[in-house]
Amino acid sequence: MVLGVDWLRKFSPILFDFIKIKITFKKEGRMLELKGIVETASLQRMTVEKVQKNLKTSIMGFVGQFFLIEATTVPLPILANTEIVGLLADYAEVF
Repeated sequence: MVLGVDWLRKFSPILFDFIKIKITFKKEGRMLELKGIVETASLQRMTVEKVQKNLKTSIMGFVGQFFLIEATTVPLPILANTEIVGLLADYAEVF
């Protein structure tokens, strides 16, 4: 589920519980709770034939994702502000 900030702002304050996978907020004077499904998922490699068979006989959905991740180094521009250089160095894993 994807909830936009504009939508969430209407119900502020909101309580996120990432352990129980739920969101609690007040709407029109009532406390509402959105709960996530806590099932364990499994990943499987499937042949085209198996996907076609399951699509014909099942109501389950499939999500496929194909991607390539490459690590590259990008030279940082020369910065005159030493505070910014310090912050970038302190939090290099983020930037």
